[in-house]
Amino acid sequence: MDFLTLCRRAWRECGLSGEGPTSTVNQKSMAGNMVDWCATAWLDIQSGRRGWTFLDDTLVFQLVPGQRDYVLADAPGTPGLAPHWREPCKDFLLIHDGADSVPLQWLAYTDFRQLYERDAVAASKPSALTRLPSGVLRFNAAPVAAYWVSLGYSRRAQHLVEPLDVPLIDSEDCMAIIWRAVCSYAEQDCVGELWQSANAKYRSAYGRLCNRYLPEIEIVLGGLA
Repeated sequence: MDFLTLCRRAWRECGLSGEGPTSTVNQKSMAGNMVDWCATAWLDIQSGRRGWTFLDDTLVFQLVPGQRDYVLADAPGTPGLAPHWREPCKDFLLIHDGADSVPLQWLAYTDFRQLYERDAVAASKPSALTRLPSGVLRFNAAPVAAYWVSLGYSRRAQHLVEPLDVPLIDSEDCMAIIWRAVCSYAEQDCVGELWQSANAKYRSAYGRLCNRYLPEIEIVLGGLA
C-alpha cells in the first residue's frame, strides 16, 4: 500500500466526504492534516519500539587493500555505502576470506581507540570495526586483500513523503498506521466515539504488527493513552 492510498483509506475511515488527498505533497487544510497524521503515525510506530525486523538490512561491500575508512552516510559528492544506517546488528558482522567467513567484532569508538589507535596500523585481515564520531566506518587493520564484508544493521526510521512511497511492511499491516492516523483526527475534532473505535482497532493492528515484526521476547500491545 503506497503512501497516497494509505492517506485516502484513513480519510474514508474518518468518515470525511470526497476522495481525500490528491497527492502527499503541497496539500492544504484537512488533506494536508491527513497526510501529516499518516506520516507521523508511521514514524511514531517505528520509534516506539526497538528491534523491528522490517528495519533490518545487510550491507555487502568489498574492502580496498590498504584502506581502513569507509563512508556510511551520504556526504557531499560522496554516495554513502548505507545512508540509512542507524546501528549495527552485532551478531551479523562477517568478513569473507575465500570460502571462510569470520565474525568481526563491533566496538564502541572509545574502546576501539584504546585498543587500536595508539600504535601504528597493521596491514592484515581486519578483525574489528567501529563507527567514528564523523559517521565513518573504520576497521582496526589496513586490509591486505580485497576482502568482502557483510554487515547486518538496523536502518533509521523510514519517512513517507512521496505518493508512491511504500512502508517497509506488508499492505495488510498498514492498518496500524491508518488507525493511528484516524485517532489523531478524532482527537483533534473531539470525536470521542470515533477515537474509541479507532483506538481499539489500532491496538489490535499494532498487536499483529508486533507478532510479525518483533522478536518474541519484545512483543507488547500498545494502545494510545
